[in-house]
Amino acid sequence: MAAPDKVVARTPMADFEAKIGIQPLEELHAERDMLVKQVAPLRAKWGQNGLGPHLRKAQLSKVQELLRAQAAADGEKVTESRIDQMGHADERYLDWLATGLLEYEQMIIIEDEIDKINEKIIRGGQVAKYETAAMHLA
Repeated sequence: MAAPDKVVARTPMADFEAKIGIQPLEELHAERDMLVKQVAPLRAKWGQNGLGPHLRKAQLSKVQELLRAQAAADGEKVTESRIDQMGHADERYLDWLATGLLEYEQMIIIEDEIDKINEKIIRGGQVAKYETAAMHLA
């Protein structure tokens, strides 16, 4: 039997939240923390100010250097314009772009899950405030 990844302590507030039918804040934070750890490398690459555009240019340059070297080894004279065109159409570059697209899609999906948890946290606070007020009226 495997141990859980993270154990979330039950607090008196968590017991109250469960009693009024909302997911405890500690559980929501634990879920969000796991998702943030998953999305962090994707954000670093594809998010705002991420390195993705720089990495793409580096990949393209690497492919173009390989094409340039192959042309030289074959004794062919190829213009820089043609090397640029061939680099953009090269399978190695296109594979890199396809992988990047999948990573970007994954980032969007995980960020959506984080947004949903944030919405649950906000809604839970509103429900708790309402239920607490209702208890004082009773």
